[in-house]
Amino acid sequence: MDGGAGVPAAVARALADAPDPLAAVPAALAAIAAGAGADAAALYLAGPPGGPSTLAGAVGAAVETGRWTPPGSIGDAGPPGVALTALRAAGREVGRLALPADASTPPADVLAAALALALAAREAGLAAGVADRLRELDRQAREAAALARIARLVGAQVEEGAVAAGIAREARDLLGAAAAVVRARDAAGRPRELAREGAGDAAAAEVSLPGGTGDEPAGTLGAGGLPARMGPAEARERLGALAETAGAALAAARERDRRRRERADRRALATATVAAQEEERRRIAQELHDGPVQELVGLGLLLDALAAEVGGALPGAAADAEAAAAAAREAVRGLRRAIADIHPLSLAEQGLEGAVRAQCRRLEALGVEVTVDLAAAGRLEPLAQTAAFRIVQEALANVARHAGAGTVAITARARGGAVELEVRDDGRGFDASRPLPGAADGHLGLAAVRERAVLLGGSLAIASAPGEGTRVTVRLPAGVPAGAQPGSESRSSAAASAVSSAKRSSTTT
Repeated sequence: MDGGAGVPAAVARALADAPDPLAAVPAALAAIAAGAGADAAALYLAGPPGGPSTLAGAVGAAVETGRWTPPGSIGDAGPPGVALTALRAAGREVGRLALPADASTPPADVLAAALALALAAREAGLAAGVADRLRELDRQAREAAALARIARLVGAQVEEGAVAAGIAREARDLLGAAAAVVRARDAAGRPRELAREGAGDAAAAEVSLPGGTGDEPAGTLGAGGLPARMGPAEARERLGALAETAGAALAAARERDRRRRERADRRALATATVAAQEEERRRIAQELHDGPVQELVGLGLLLDALAAEVGGALPGAAADAEAAAAAAREAVRGLRRAIADIHPLSLAEQGLEGAVRAQCRRLEALGVEVTVDLAAAGRLEPLAQTAAFRIVQEALANVARHAGAGTVAITARARGGAVELEVRDDGRGFDASRPLPGAADGHLGLAAVRERAVLLGGSLAIASAPGEGTRVTVRLPAGVPAGAQPGSESRSSAAASAVSSAKRSSTTT
């Protein structure tokens, strides 16, 4: 190309024909080198102020043969064998044209073409950098969103399987993979699949999830069917960004499941124990009714008959027989009261409120004013209602024996997932700071029913002071939703296996 004539047009054609300015650099530089009468040329793009300029491209026979090799970046001065010409626009350097040192000074139109190429390439580079940065920011934003969703699984209190499914879903979506899988080892050390998203092989990239016990990871996270642009190394890097949070979420869910199973087992054992105690009470009450009560009833009838038979001949003996018969009938009444206390039929027939009202009749007979409102107690499951009755029963017995109360109020309130029952009296009270005697001290009473409440996952609190009355509050889990009726409780295998041993070892309270 003669003296640079036509160089700007050649550079313009190269820029127009290429998909982007950076791709046009080789053809445009070839035209520039020819216009400058040089066998090679290179273009450098200016970096940030004070920084080096970066090679955008180099062409020519001298480059191809290796006689002239421009460096990848240059500072203020070029290396030996390289002649640099600054390319400026509006007083700012946008690039440098590098030619072999023995080349002549480029004509003005060649330098103008080089400047146009440098401007186009620089803008394209900036645009590409912005696009790369936007893609990186998008990737980071997607990673952050995935991490946030995985972290929320911890607070959602879901089971291990649901957490693993969420992790696999986030990993597949983040990578754009065909499949992702979360694995862990079972108690025997065998690998097991916790969750899978998508079909196909998921072993193209895999990372460990920290958070397990000892040296064992919480699990592994793998993906397969990767996008064409993504290699295994990049996939592992992206999976690794999820690993720490995913491992922590998986470990937390596993620990939560373990505690949930332990609570279920304890509740099942407690349920079986309370059921066994009630069954033992029922058996004792039945034996008392069928044995001593019937025998005393028969004895009273015999003594009545004896008194009638000897009344004329032996008036003193007849009076003694009548007194003995009266004593037998009083013993029957006492035994029947004891039977009602041990296993009140009214609890099964009339429900908790009816059974409590039946217990209140004894206080009312002593002149105590009693109010009862236990509608909210309907949210308790049957065994919890039995425990509530035992606590109210013991509290009322204490009122009758010790309180000297004028009024008693028995109420129930629903509080979140629990029901609170309260027995309040205006009696003489006592020092509640003193520990209650327990079964180990030879006493049952409130200490024993407190243990029963704890067995069922509840609590019992006593507030009292001398001269200020007493308030007994029991809080028990509400197993029945508001508005529903309590139904039969499904028992776990732990409950089923515990019933027989609980029956053998239980003591009545």
